[in-house]
Amino acid sequence: MFPKVAARLAISTKSINQAFSRNIGSTAVVLQKADPIQELFLNKIKEYYQKKSASKTGLVDSSPETQKALKDEIEKINKQYGASATTEFPTFNFTEPKLEVSPERLDKL
Repeated sequence: MFPKVAARLAISTKSINQAFSRNIGSTAVVLQKADPIQELFLNKIKEYYQKKSASKTGLVDSSPETQKALKDEIEKINKQYGASATTEFPTFNFTEPKLEVSPERLDKL
């Protein structure tokens, strides 16, 4: 009886030690200070969104040539597809096709 209890105790002790060491390993990563490259990346994203919200056109650091090119492209699309092409989502109308069954097929059914 004692060997069975000792064996079970050894197995449970081993699994508890394993779980404890895994928890220490995962919390150590969480408690560390953020990676400097990751911080730089996040700072650049925040800076971009601040510039984007401050911009009137929605373009960040755009030159007058870039704004003119965008305006020309939008005008070209409006001429080709109509004024609503850039302002609203297109609507699609699909009609069900009319199916006709030939008399020969009706005989086979």
